[in-house]
Amino acid sequence: MPKLPDQIQAFAVRLLRLQQGHIEQVRQWRNHPAVAQHMLSQGYISPEQQQAWFERIQTAADRRYYLIHWRDQACGFASVTSTDSVPLTQAEDLEAAIYFAPDSPLRGNLLAFAPALALNDACFAQLPAQRLLARVKPDNQAALRFNQAMGYRQIGEENGLILLAMNAADYQRASQSIRALLNRPGRGAVA
Repeated sequence: MPKLPDQIQAFAVRLLRLQQGHIEQVRQWRNHPAVAQHMLSQGYISPEQQQAWFERIQTAADRRYYLIHWRDQACGFASVTSTDSVPLTQAEDLEAAIYFAPDSPLRGNLLAFAPALALNDACFAQLPAQRLLARVKPDNQAALRFNQAMGYRQIGEENGLILLAMNAADYQRASQSIRALLNRPGRGAVA
């Protein structure tokens, strides 16, 4: 049965499955105003809430969470979730999401695409996913441009959010130029 690995490595980034030792760092990033302003839920997350969430996800087959590393520095968080609560190994639609630490060296440059490409490649290659979905706040123009560059297309609105989707063909076509740039010698992104 296909499944996502505990470690995904591509384009000079490593995505490591979220462990107990990572969750306080992720909580601090998530609560930072620069990150929280783009989240669907704006509330402060306490250490107790974070621990309870982490314990709940240990047996969840419908989602997977990763800590993003670049040059051995933790610099972001990635997730993939089944949109209809079936296990990832059975889901046709997945929602992928990424956010970076407030001081991440990947923010605002070409390398920001590296963890998204690594995660999307794994989803399409190792799971039966037919589409990846994303929900973005309308005022988050940077996230909309980022997702559209990856191949997402707007398919509607849902609860005040812009709903985006892409299939594997859209993704492969749109991401070719980004892959080429990331794999150029001297970019430091070649895995």
